[in-house]
Amino acid sequence: MSEVDTLKILIQNYVKINAMLFRYYFLLLGILFTQCTNENSNPLETPFFSLLESSGIKIDTVTQAANTWEYGFKFTSLVNGKLSKLGILVPDTGSYKVRLYNLSSNILLLEQNIASKKVNTESFVNVSPIEITAGTNFGVSLVADVFFNVRNANGDVFNFPITKGNIKIISFNEDPCGANGCPSFPLTSVTNLIAPCVNIGFTAD
Repeated sequence: MSEVDTLKILIQNYVKINAMLFRYYFLLLGILFTQCTNENSNPLETPFFSLLESSGIKIDTVTQAANTWEYGFKFTSLVNGKLSKLGILVPDTGSYKVRLYNLSSNILLLEQNIASKKVNTESFVNVSPIEITAGTNFGVSLVADVFFNVRNANGDVFNFPITKGNIKIISFNEDPCGANGCPSFPLTSVTNLIAPCVNIGFTAD
């Protein structure tokens, strides 16, 4: 074998080795990027529907109440984050009005109609992200004449606040204000029953 042929082989091996090193380098970068992304991305929290899965509860399903109520939860976040979804879970189909309030400043932030396309099925919609500051009081409510009435089977009241992940649920509120809803977040706080039929999608910063 001539020196030229030997040199060609050495060059070819050099190119192959470098190509393999580059592949491993970019593979390693991809793995590190994925790990960093996973570490920096917090899960979406949807706290209120989990109240339907609490132990020791009794659920009464109301498919048409005598009145149309505005009902929902007053809550605050333990950390800063963003609200990017609103959702409903009701025992009927149709379109339902959901409202989000900043209760610390008494402002209606958002009103969104959400379609329930299937009975007893969660329905979420995306909304433009809303900054949620830790310690600020918010309210999320649903205007409807259908709901799940949830009680403790032993007759005990619900002991608020109830913390679910990063969300502290301060109270359940309701008022029979009719199809247009109430002029503000419902004022009547109830502890012997709740109707967890409305929800948020929250992601901590």
